[in-house]
Amino acid sequence: MIICMVTPRYKRNVKGGGELSLQLLVEALRTLGIDVTVLSGDALFPNIKNKELLNTAMYGYLKKRIDEYDVFHTYNMSLLPAIGRLTRVKNINSVATLNGHVYSPTFTLQLSDHPKREYPFVTSMFRRYISYIKKFTVLSEFMREAWIRDGVPDDRIKVIPNMIAKNYTSETYHGDTVNILAVGNYAKWRNLDILLDAYSKLPLQDIILHVVGQGWKDKIMTYKGKNILAYHPQVEHQKLKDMYSRADIYVQPYDYYGIGRAMLEAAQNKTAVVTTGRLQDFPFIHGYLNYFANSDMLQLTLQTLIVNKELRKLQGNDLCKLVNSYFAPENIADKYIQTYKELL
Repeated sequence: MIICMVTPRYKRNVKGGGELSLQLLVEALRTLGIDVTVLSGDALFPNIKNKELLNTAMYGYLKKRIDEYDVFHTYNMSLLPAIGRLTRVKNINSVATLNGHVYSPTFTLQLSDHPKREYPFVTSMFRRYISYIKKFTVLSEFMREAWIRDGVPDDRIKVIPNMIAKNYTSETYHGDTVNILAVGNYAKWRNLDILLDAYSKLPLQDIILHVVGQGWKDKIMTYKGKNILAYHPQVEHQKLKDMYSRADIYVQPYDYYGIGRAMLEAAQNKTAVVTTGRLQDFPFIHGYLNYFANSDMLQLTLQTLIVNKELRKLQGNDLCKLVNSYFAPENIADKYIQTYKELL
């Protein structure tokens, strides 16, 4: 079995968790004996910055090589039209991992800065090309439901969550100060407002909220609470590992739900986790998380964990064991291999 992994970026251009997840998947597949070739837009066409032009160039490049691979798997979503068009015209075996919102009509209406202008274009791309892809994977049930609303048949889309990087840990250290951590660059689906509001209502105590990620400066400047807030726009990976190891509570305030990479990284470091979402969006670990739907619920949950060190420790240890068991690279990669076999 020979897999062609098609992506807009690979290794040389890591923008976030999607690029890291792809690297882990490729390495895990190769470890399990699968022959994988990665074709990356930024390597093949470094001078093309426009997404639509890159799709055209990649389509022309790939259609000359359809006999070299058994399955074409596109990751990080920007090249969905190229693989969809290739499926429609050449009937290739195709898989798309929908790990975000690009080219989704549903998410375009919710998240775009110009929905009236972009929605017709995205809907056209989905119907003309993307809908022809033969298999789809998503990271959560919430995402699966959204793409089914867009028009993906429910028997062609399955949930395959993120995998962990086994070495993404540091020696766990917890002092007297309770460290609360939130990680992620600015995005409309990340609701930092609800976290800042809840944190600002907490009474003065020995706690620090660390916000890691680019694009939050304006919101951070509005914070008027009593407790310390530390903002880290850019953090090197080793330093971020150390921050996870010192974190007592990890908070994921999202407006759409699932097991984000940062949540897994926090869990690997035995951190209690507080998140928005529904039980069905967190397979294997749903019973070991703390949930909130509004600022008051989050405030109460944070205060409960802040004052109860033993509860934090118990949750962190249990969550760490589950994540290392269910989200190991070989386990998640095997789910993709089964998807490839279904096509073949």
